[in-house]
Amino acid sequence: MFTEDGAPIEPRQLERWRDDIKRGVAPKISREQYRELNKTYRTTIRRISDLPDFARAADAQERVRYILQNLANLAPRDAPAKLRRR
Repeated sequence: MFTEDGAPIEPRQLERWRDDIKRGVAPKISREQYRELNKTYRTTIRRISDLPDFARAADAQERVRYILQNLANLAPRDAPAKLRRR
């Protein structure tokens, strides 16, 4: 998955997008999709919370890989471009 300008996505960008969604400044469609995913996976998240730390990390990594693979297939260049420093 790449940004809209073709650059690879960096970890800091993921953190920024998550913060933007939580603060309500991300695009409306992003906020709506986040809410829907949260509703869908709420029970799964509770189940994961009961796992020991090492299993929780492995589970999260696997889920992130699947999410990114799906996003890359559906919209390979839809991620926002990296913010430029002033």
